[in-house]
Amino acid sequence: MELVLAGDLAEMVLHQGPLGQMKIGAVGGWNNTGIPRWYFIQSKDDTNNPMTDPDIRGGIDGLTLARNIMTWQSQASGLRLSEVLDLYYSETGLFQNRFRACQRKNNFAGVAPSSEMEPQTTSFAVVLDPQSLTPALLSYNIISNYSSVASRQLVTYV
Repeated sequence: MELVLAGDLAEMVLHQGPLGQMKIGAVGGWNNTGIPRWYFIQSKDDTNNPMTDPDIRGGIDGLTLARNIMTWQSQASGLRLSEVLDLYYSETGLFQNRFRACQRKNNFAGVAPSSEMEPQTTSFAVVLDPQSLTPALLSYNIISNYSSVASRQLVTYV
Protein backbone atom coordinates (compact mmCIF):
# COMPACT_ATOMS: atom_id res chain seq x y z
CA MET A 1 0.00 0.00 0.00
CA GLU A 2 1.32 3.41 -0.80
CA LEU A 3 1.64 6.54 1.26
CA VAL A 4 -1.66 8.16 0.39
CA LEU A 5 -4.03 5.59 1.89
CA ALA A 6 -1.63 4.60 4.69
CA GLY A 7 -1.12 8.25 5.58
CA ASP A 8 -4.84 9.00 5.65
CA LEU A 9 -5.47 5.91 7.77
CA ALA A 10 -2.61 6.90 10.11
CA GLU A 11 -4.13 10.36 10.60
CA MET A 12 -7.45 8.75 11.39
CA VAL A 13 -5.78 6.37 13.85
CA LEU A 14 -4.06 9.20 15.72
CA HIS A 15 -6.86 11.75 15.75
CA GLN A 16 -10.01 9.64 15.89
CA GLY A 17 -8.79 6.38 17.45
CA PRO A 18 -8.37 7.72 21.00
CA LEU A 19 -11.87 9.21 20.79
CA GLY A 20 -13.32 5.84 19.80
CA GLN A 21 -14.92 7.40 16.73
CA MET A 22 -12.94 6.31 13.70
CA LYS A 23 -15.01 7.10 10.64
CA ILE A 24 -14.20 6.36 7.03
CA GLY A 25 -15.85 8.19 4.19
CA ALA A 26 -17.43 11.60 4.18
CA VAL A 27 -20.54 11.72 2.07
CA GLY A 28 -20.95 14.70 -0.20
CA GLY A 29 -21.21 15.68 -3.81
CA TRP A 30 -19.43 17.44 -6.63
CA ASN A 31 -20.36 20.93 -7.80
CA ASN A 32 -20.83 19.71 -11.36
CA THR A 33 -21.14 16.25 -12.85
CA GLY A 34 -19.70 17.23 -16.24
CA ILE A 35 -16.65 19.13 -15.02
CA PRO A 36 -16.33 18.51 -11.28
CA ARG A 37 -13.98 20.88 -9.47
CA TRP A 38 -15.13 21.07 -5.86
CA TYR A 39 -16.37 18.33 -3.56
CA PHE A 40 -18.77 19.53 -0.88
CA ILE A 41 -19.08 17.50 2.31
CA GLN A 42 -22.66 17.11 3.55
CA SER A 43 -22.09 16.98 7.30
CA LYS A 44 -20.10 19.50 9.34
CA ASP A 45 -18.98 16.58 11.51
CA ASP A 46 -17.04 15.19 8.55
CA THR A 47 -14.98 18.30 7.75
CA ASN A 48 -11.94 17.02 9.68
CA ASN A 49 -12.22 13.50 8.32
CA PRO A 50 -8.97 12.52 6.56
CA MET A 51 -10.74 9.73 4.67
CA THR A 52 -13.29 11.41 2.41
CA ASP A 53 -14.69 9.53 -0.56
CA PRO A 54 -12.50 11.48 -3.06
CA ASP A 55 -9.42 10.72 -0.92
CA ILE A 56 -10.25 7.02 -0.98
CA ARG A 57 -10.96 6.98 -4.72
CA GLY A 58 -7.78 8.91 -5.47
CA GLY A 59 -5.74 6.57 -3.28
CA ILE A 60 -7.11 3.48 -5.00
CA ASP A 61 -6.59 5.01 -8.44
CA GLY A 62 -3.01 5.96 -7.60
CA LEU A 63 -2.25 2.48 -6.30
CA THR A 64 -3.80 0.83 -9.34
CA LEU A 65 -1.79 2.97 -11.73
CA ALA A 66 1.45 2.67 -9.74
CA ARG A 67 1.27 -1.10 -9.37
CA ASN A 68 0.54 -1.68 -13.05
CA ILE A 69 2.35 1.05 -14.98
CA MET A 70 5.52 -0.99 -15.60
CA THR A 71 3.50 -3.86 -17.07
CA TRP A 72 1.56 -1.49 -19.29
CA GLN A 73 4.78 0.20 -20.40
CA SER A 74 6.19 -3.19 -21.43
CA GLN A 75 3.05 -3.91 -23.45
CA ALA A 76 3.11 -0.53 -25.20
CA SER A 77 6.54 1.09 -24.97
CA GLY A 78 5.43 4.48 -26.31
CA LEU A 79 2.56 4.81 -23.84
CA ARG A 80 2.31 8.33 -22.40
CA LEU A 81 0.88 9.28 -19.02
CA SER A 82 -1.89 11.29 -20.68
CA GLU A 83 -2.94 8.15 -22.57
CA VAL A 84 -2.87 6.04 -19.40
CA LEU A 85 -5.09 8.52 -17.58
CA ASP A 86 -7.42 8.92 -20.56
CA LEU A 87 -7.90 5.16 -20.87
CA TYR A 88 -8.20 4.56 -17.12
CA TYR A 89 -10.93 7.17 -16.71
CA SER A 90 -12.84 6.10 -19.84
CA GLU A 91 -15.16 3.24 -20.69
CA THR A 92 -12.33 1.61 -22.64
CA GLY A 93 -10.00 0.78 -19.78
CA LEU A 94 -6.34 -0.17 -19.98
CA PHE A 95 -5.45 -3.34 -21.89
CA GLN A 96 -7.76 -5.50 -19.83
CA ASN A 97 -11.21 -4.09 -19.24
CA ARG A 98 -10.72 -4.45 -15.49
CA PHE A 99 -8.33 -1.49 -15.23
CA ARG A 100 -10.85 1.33 -15.26
CA ALA A 101 -11.85 3.86 -12.64
CA CYS A 102 -15.29 2.27 -12.38
CA GLN A 103 -13.61 -1.01 -11.32
CA ARG A 104 -12.00 0.43 -8.15
CA LYS A 105 -13.96 -1.78 -5.80
CA ASN A 106 -13.04 -4.94 -7.70
CA ASN A 107 -9.35 -3.98 -7.90
CA PHE A 108 -9.00 -2.75 -4.31
CA ALA A 109 -7.97 -6.06 -2.69
CA GLY A 110 -5.31 -6.59 -5.34
CA VAL A 111 -3.70 -3.16 -5.05
CA ALA A 112 -4.12 -2.68 -1.28
CA PRO A 113 -4.03 -6.11 0.36
CA SER A 114 -4.86 -6.21 4.07
CA SER A 115 -1.55 -7.95 4.72
CA GLU A 116 0.19 -4.71 3.68
CA MET A 117 -2.38 -2.16 4.80
CA GLU A 118 -2.21 -2.77 8.56
CA PRO A 119 1.59 -2.77 9.02
CA GLN A 120 2.06 0.24 6.72
CA THR A 121 -0.64 2.18 8.55
CA THR A 122 0.93 1.27 11.90
CA SER A 123 4.41 2.29 10.72
CA PHE A 124 3.14 5.56 9.30
CA ALA A 125 1.22 6.37 12.49
CA VAL A 126 4.24 5.59 14.70
CA VAL A 127 6.35 8.05 12.70
CA LEU A 128 3.57 10.65 12.51
CA ASP A 129 2.54 10.43 16.19
CA PRO A 130 5.26 12.69 17.66
CA GLN A 131 4.54 15.27 14.93
CA SER A 132 0.76 15.26 15.39
CA LEU A 133 -1.18 17.68 17.53
CA THR A 134 -2.59 15.03 19.84
CA PRO A 135 -2.26 15.68 23.59
CA ALA A 136 -0.24 12.51 24.31
CA LEU A 137 1.86 9.96 22.47
CA LEU A 138 0.23 6.59 21.91
CA SER A 139 1.98 3.30 22.58
CA TYR A 140 2.94 1.04 19.69
CA ASN A 141 0.34 -1.58 20.76
CA ILE A 142 -2.47 0.97 20.85
CA ILE A 143 -1.48 2.35 17.45
CA SER A 144 -1.29 -1.19 16.07
CA ASN A 145 -4.77 -2.02 17.42
CA TYR A 146 -6.27 1.18 16.02
CA SER A 147 -4.54 0.53 12.68
CA SER A 148 -6.08 -2.91 12.52
CA VAL A 149 -9.56 -1.49 13.17
CA ALA A 150 -9.07 1.34 10.66
CA SER A 151 -7.79 -1.02 7.95
CA ARG A 152 -10.76 -3.35 8.40
CA GLN A 153 -13.13 -0.38 8.26
CA LEU A 154 -11.60 0.77 4.97
CA VAL A 155 -11.92 -2.71 3.46
CA THR A 156 -15.56 -2.87 4.57
CA TYR A 157 -16.28 0.65 3.31
CA VAL A 158 -14.79 0.06 -0.12
